[in-house]
Amino acid sequence: MDHALKVTGGGTGLIGHAGAVLLRKTADQAGLTAALSAALRKAGTSPLLDRGIALISMAAAIALGATSMSDIAVLAHLTPVLGQAPSGPTIRRALDLAGTPAMRDRIARARARARAHVWTLILQAPPGFRGWLSQGRP
Repeated sequence: MDHALKVTGGGTGLIGHAGAVLLRKTADQAGLTAALSAALRKAGTSPLLDRGIALISMAAAIALGATSMSDIAVLAHLTPVLGQAPSGPTIRRALDLAGTPAMRDRIARARARARAHVWTLILQAPPGFRGWLSQGRP
């Protein structure tokens, strides 16, 4: 848990594009990062950077405006919070692996588990929080 992180409009030790941090940390807390990591694990390999983190990092980069794999560099200034951003070749390898039919199915199951976990958390939240949901669970 990142209890030391907080959203603030002024002060020192600030980073730009803080929304990417919130996106990444939400994926972590929802269990999506870990589920993708498990889904993309390949027997007999030991990648330097976890493939689940690589995919979530690319999603965060896209949210910041990335239009190609090399744009992952947009996350470089977030290194103090998120750790080293994956390289373009690392992203390419993760996406190549994720694009295979077997992996797409595993990724879909991982996303479904994370989505179910988030809905469980939402439905356990106090009623005031749930009030913004239109008619409950879609």
